[in-house]
Amino acid sequence: MNKNANMFDPEVVLNQLRYSGMLETVKIRRAGFPVRRAFTDFYSRYMMKDNRPTDDPRGWCTELLMSYDPTKRDWQLGKTKVR
Repeated sequence: MNKNANMFDPEVVLNQLRYSGMLETVKIRRAGFPVRRAFTDFYSRYMMKDNRPTDDPRGWCTELLMSYDPTKRDWQLGKTKVR
């Protein structure tokens, strides 16, 4: 509980992670559960180099993902995260 720079008490840190829910989040991610990202967020993050504007972020996301994995084995698109 001493508040000094670069001094960590492992027990306190573990308790903070446990009570904030971070440990559960890590377990869920390790189990392979999906990350849900809005189409517009995905588009703005992974935009192609041609930087073309789009009125259809869902269509663009489909096009990009199909270019990397046409079998659709490692991804799928949802219906509700349009934002």
